[in-house]
Amino acid sequence: MEHIHQHIVYEAYQLLKVYHGINIPAFENNMGSFGSASYFWTTGQILKGAYLEDHHDPATNAGGWFNGWTPSSTHFWDGDCGDGCMTPIYASDPVINAYQKALIYLNGSPTIQYARSGSRYIKVYKYISLKDLLVNGNLHQIGYYTLPTMDYTSCNVWHIATNEQRRLFVWEIVGRICHLLADMSIPAHVRNELHPNGNRYELEVAGIQVLPNPQYQPPPYTLYNASTAYNAGGFINPYTNATDGNPIRFIFYTMNQIADFFPSNSSLGDNYLPNGSYPFINNYYNNLGPLPTGYNV
Repeated sequence: MEHIHQHIVYEAYQLLKVYHGINIPAFENNMGSFGSASYFWTTGQILKGAYLEDHHDPATNAGGWFNGWTPSSTHFWDGDCGDGCMTPIYASDPVINAYQKALIYLNGSPTIQYARSGSRYIKVYKYISLKDLLVNGNLHQIGYYTLPTMDYTSCNVWHIATNEQRRLFVWEIVGRICHLLADMSIPAHVRNELHPNGNRYELEVAGIQVLPNPQYQPPPYTLYNASTAYNAGGFINPYTNATDGNPIRFIFYTMNQIADFFPSNSSLGDNYLPNGSYPFINNYYNNLGPLPTGYNV
């Protein structure tokens, strides 16, 4: 489903351009191209970050045996439970939710293992915040691996990142955050319904055949773009709509609760808001009307 994530990110930027009426050079120059990426921290592209988030977890290292099993296990959030609720995983310790992971990318620090071509060392970095890394370039080296033995040595050294390092790290992480936000639009992801073999909603949107329905051509997701979003209501400003002054929480929680309104493979939706609300969500629920009573919607 990585190509759908890339489509969403690309069209979201097109919508932002329409809203402001200008190109935004930082996004224009670092959006990148569609398609797969074979390794992390090598492209500095937003679209490649959106692809890689399903394959690699630098924030918590989830994805191994008995540790979430897959990096995608950190892409769920039961928003009704609370901002900090963990996601239970079968035969594994719980993992952090998608909103908390986004906050690590933004305000905490993932672990960046980076080696320049031909280097004998893989350096291990952390940063203060994503904004600080972009603007000031502060990188904290906490250790390094020596090749080919992979012996690890701890250290405590601060560097000023080069412009190339800032590009490689920051824009891939932006794409990763966009991936997490897009997953909040999927009902199964907001009710912690793990689906290692696929989810009907995701499969049908992708145009993949789910019996007894025929395969869709063209895939349904291609019918939705910046133009359809603009005509459906346009740009939603998180800064003016976040009545708690937290635009990041607003976009994640609002997307989460709108998705929670709709049914998934195994459960009906709901319009309960035990973890709080925003006027935008209340108005949206009012416009949606009664809850769907079946799965075929």
